[in-house]
Parts: sequence; structure tokens; C-alpha cells
Amino acid sequence: MSDPVNHYLGRRGTIFVGAVFSLLAPIGQAVSQTWPQLLACRVLLGIGMGLKEVTVPVFSAENAPASIRGALVMSWQIFVAFGIMLGFSANLAVSGAGDITWRLQLGSACLPAIPLLIGIFLVPESARWLMKTGQHRKAYESLLKIRHTPLQAARDLYYIHAQLEAEKASMGDVVEGGSNLTSYFARFVELFTVPRLRRATQASGIIMIAQQMCGRKYIRPRYMIAHVLVESC
Repeated sequence: MSDPVNHYLGRRGTIFVGAVFSLLAPIGQAVSQTWPQLLACRVLLGIGMGLKEVTVPVFSAENAPASIRGALVMSWQIFVAFGIMLGFSANLAVSGAGDITWRLQLGSACLPAIPLLIGIFLVPESARWLMKTGQHRKAYESLLKIRHTPLQAARDLYYIHAQLEAEKASMGDVVEGGSNLTSYFARFVELFTVPRLRRATQASGIIMIAQQMCGRKYIRPRYMIAHVLVESC
């Protein structure tokens, strides 16, 4: 689901849409009157969380210099765990509110989405995504904001261009956010046929299954390991 959204809206746009879902869905949970309403809001919240969890590490990796890329992407997992701790703290803070306790606990999840909605407008769009969509000048302007000198921005602009050309040569017409199902499923198959992607997929699947079996499903190292594997490969 996140693939076409990323293709058409970009990294910032996808994170913004995910933040909107993450803001409105908890409010809907807090005021729901029936279990179908609560279930619908949970589904919408899951969509928002999924969009953010898939896009934020990619966005960080595409913007960060190579020297700190791994550390920056890894820090995302740290802040996920920190957010879980804040969630438990919020639940404890309102635990004595009586009959509306559960509403306050579910509704409080909307608070982190507010600074995200504001902050996403303060960061530049991914230069890599801009170049994929043919916006090379905007890509250079984006890099100028996050690199120390114009020379470094120009260097990374060429580096990204070379990477994209190499990907096109190796993948042919199979590109991100392809407009037809053939392209989409061809890239899905590559999760199991391309060695570096297969290793990341295997690691993610094994850890996800282990988490479900032990009940620790709220801590998500599988994403971190997948991104680290892809980066290292």
C-alpha cells in the first residue's frame, strides 16, 4: 500500500498522510460508541502507522550522508521504543479517570501526531525521490539545505543519479510505484529472488514470527535489521 503512495506523494507527503491518520483515528477511537466504530478507527490507525513506519527510515536514509546513514536509521528504532514508553506513561497518568479511562488512553495517541504534522513541513523532500520524478533542480535545492557546501550537494546529486541509472540498468522497466500490476508484482518477486533483498526479507520474517510467538509484538527490530542489511549489502 505504501509503494504507490510514496511514488505519487513523495516521502514528505506520505509521512504527512500517515500523520493525519494517526491524528484523527485515535480521536475517533476515543469518541466511538460501538465496537464496529472502534474497529474501523483501529484499521485507519494501522494504515497511518504502516505508512509512517515504512517511509520514515527510507526518508532518513535517502537524506542522510553515507557516514551517518546507518546510525540515523537505527536511531528511528530507539525513538519508537521511547514512544512506546511515553504511551505506557500516558496510560498510567489517566488510569484513575473512571469510566472514561479507556477513552483517554486511546485518544492520547493523537498527541505525537501533532508535532509530526508541523515538523514534516520543516524538512526538505528526498532528493532521490525528486530525481526519480525528473525534478533535478529541486533535488539539488533539497541537497543544498542538508549539506555543508554546494560542492557536497553537487557530489551527492551525481551520486544519486549514478545509483538510479545503475538500478534502471539492472531492473529494466521495473521501477518504484509502477503504474501497472505487472511492475508491482515483479518487484514483489524480487524480495525473494534478489540476494540482498532476500536476506533482508528472511531476517524480517523470522524476527516477526518470533515476536508473535513470544508476545513482544510492540518492539520492532525487524524493520531496523532489514534496513541495516539492505544498507550493508
